[in-house]
Amino acid sequence: MTTPETTLVNVEGVHYPSLLLRHPGNPILTRKDWPYSINSVFNAGATTLPDGTTLLLCRVEDRRGLSHLCAPDP
Repeated sequence: MTTPETTLVNVEGVHYPSLLLRHPGNPILTRKDWPYSINSVFNAGATTLPDGTTLLLCRVEDRRGLSHLCAPDP
């Protein structure tokens, strides 16, 4: 495993190391992964359920430009 490069964030002239790093495999989900036609998908959030599985809620923009939340099939 390689160590990701540290990105410095400049805030009012002071450089701070970045707290979050973008995964090199992003985007994880794309509109091609959806079973119906959409404009875009956003990885909104995830949580662990009591049985240990992970629930991913995604914000999806449909073809009309309207957004809704959904949980993709595993």
